[in-house]
Amino acid sequence: MWNRKSVFVVLSICIIQTNSIQWLGMQKAAGKVNWEDVGVCRTLRKTYGLDSRQARICKSWRPVMQHVSRAAALAVVACQTVLQNRRWNCSSVRDAPRLTPELAKGTKEQSFVYALSSAALTYTMTRDCASGMLPSCGCGTHPDDTDGTFKWSGCDDNVRWGAKFARQFVKSENRPPRSAAVKRLAAAAGDGEYGGDVIDMPANVNDEAVLSEQRAMAIVDEHNYRIGRKIVMSSMKTHCKCHGMSGSCNVKTCWRGLPNKFITVGVKLLKLYNKSPESPVKVGMVQVIQSGIPKHTENSLVYITESSDYCNYDPRVGSYGTVGRKCNTTIIGNENCLTMCCGRGYTTQIIEQTERCQCKYHWCCYVNCQNCTSLVKRQICN
Repeated sequence: MWNRKSVFVVLSICIIQTNSIQWLGMQKAAGKVNWEDVGVCRTLRKTYGLDSRQARICKSWRPVMQHVSRAAALAVVACQTVLQNRRWNCSSVRDAPRLTPELAKGTKEQSFVYALSSAALTYTMTRDCASGMLPSCGCGTHPDDTDGTFKWSGCDDNVRWGAKFARQFVKSENRPPRSAAVKRLAAAAGDGEYGGDVIDMPANVNDEAVLSEQRAMAIVDEHNYRIGRKIVMSSMKTHCKCHGMSGSCNVKTCWRGLPNKFITVGVKLLKLYNKSPESPVKVGMVQVIQSGIPKHTENSLVYITESSDYCNYDPRVGSYGTVGRKCNTTIIGNENCLTMCCGRGYTTQIIEQTERCQCKYHWCCYVNCQNCTSLVKRQICN
């Protein structure tokens, strides 16, 4: 028979299983797992970050997991690309499924990665569906009207299907309200009808604090996941093709589709991350638990924990520091040496760089080039 302490230990474990981005660890699975292997779902859960819900999805529809792996890789590359010239440059995301503290404590960096990962999954599933790589989905629905200059034709990207899959894949584990969870666990422990005073008296204050933090975190993470999906859906554009003799465009057919490159979506999310009127909004943990996400943040990334300045190496806050990072004295912005080096100064290095130059095309059919050497200045943060 369980005692009261064991009930709360189990409850804490249940609550902590939130909608984590550990599945981004699947970026490492490509080329290392056999997607046709019946045991691949077990491998993905054990090694690459799937939670129990996602493992069940994997068992129901195993062929889709290689597309999820592609989405994870897409999210990681996009994150490091759009943030490459900032103090926090998203390098820690490559450690998934192991998460460093800035990706687990509700920071604005976490809000960005959650939104970007959801967007990458929505984008990948939508595009792969349109290309015929996913047999269980079809074309999107054309809008009802046109302006009279074209007609709808072809296969629209089914972004609603992609968003629906992404929502189901990353949604939280079922986490009932505290009292209901305690009642059920206490009943299982044989502690009376509802577990008596276990409901109203947690094992200690720290247990209650952990539960509150996890509830708030789950709500915030769900919100940021939703922002990522919304950004992808709003990125749908009308693409057209002309038909007729010599390109006369007597007939123009159009369809709705996503951008050809996901980085376009990443740049849109970066605007929400930047320090601007649209920057992430901090919300209070108690406010989130009692009232949910504030209405004025409906289209904003939200977070609950202040970030480090990421100037110095500090594993407690997930900061790698900027010592040894490249900077630029000639530009204004995040890459400027004063900003990147946090006032510590920088060292200028003179390096010899060799490039191909003076290339000439010879008929037929080769290119002959020379090697040109130059001295290049490079600034490195102290």
